Amino acid sequence: MIEKILAIAGTAAVLLTVSPAFAAEIQASAPADFYPGVSSYEPAFFGWVVGNDPYVHFQVSIKYPFLPFVACGANTTTAFIGYKSGLYVAYTGIYDLIWSRYSSPVISREQTPGFFFDFNRCFALPLTVTLGYFHDSNGQAIDTREEYVAMSDHPQDYISRGWDYLLLGGSYVLKLPWLDTMSERDYLRLPRTKLHGTIFNYQPNLDKSNMTVSAQGLWFLEKQGFGIAWREERVFWEDVLRQPKRSDYDGVRVRFMIQNAHYRVTETLRTGYTALNLSNDLSITFRVRKWLPVSVQWHAGYGPDLATYQVYSQRITLGFELYDYKEQ
Repeated sequence: MIEKILAIAGTAAVLLTVSPAFAAEIQASAPADFYPGVSSYEPAFFGWVVGNDPYVHFQVSIKYPFLPFVACGANTTTAFIGYKSGLYVAYTGIYDLIWSRYSSPVISREQTPGFFFDFNRCFALPLTVTLGYFHDSNGQAIDTREEYVAMSDHPQDYISRGWDYLLLGGSYVLKLPWLDTMSERDYLRLPRTKLHGTIFNYQPNLDKSNMTVSAQGLWFLEKQGFGIAWREERVFWEDVLRQPKRSDYDGVRVRFMIQNAHYRVTETLRTGYTALNLSNDLSITFRVRKWLPVSVQWHAGYGPDLATYQVYSQRITLGFELYDYKEQ
């Protein structure tokens, strides 16, 4: 499935490069000294879920600017800002390592490949507009009651789930100077010692804080895999009065993220667009001595695993959130 999505993304990129309407949006080509690279899409995380039966939980997420371009009249004098627009390919994978079970299996919880367009610095504002197409599944195989009953060892972990969805989103960056970890004036007051010069060196792009406010709308399609199969979201292993839908619990997301290079606080609210079922995810990360990113995450809502997207749960996870901060 991932290979098909990436192949179609490549075909779309070729077609869009010759489209007159798309060409009109491109203001300039990337400069010779601009080298696109892999970066984080969602935060990368590694930690332990606290509870009576703790287990390892980790997330990997990457994106790559498959076709970088300048849009919205962005400033091209700064490569990171001016050329952040483009067609991106992305992948996010979420896994659990269950220590207490035989052979300590790694359970695939969520696999989300896709592609999206980012239009950065639109209308001469710190605004990014995103349009994308994603596949979201858990990579499991049980899709009938007979298979569910036949598996005696934790069948809930192997329920197959899968959707395709369209994504429309936007994010806006606000400066928060009163939350800067160190001002230039405070730095100049420090004694000129080797210790202060190496550990407490003032770097404006690292110590300045900002808040990113983002909103996303996800439209779940009837079929997945670009129309190959129907979406998988039914409760088939037991009788229910009403079949749930993913759109009852997800589809509208709002995120507030305050950060600089030394800390990050993220609050994400999520609900459905066919029913109101609120979920909350809070993450607090602090870099101990500016390098060890210790993090605590709290989930209260539906999921968070796709196999049980309709079940309310709460959990606390302790670990490390890996993120690369750049001044926005």
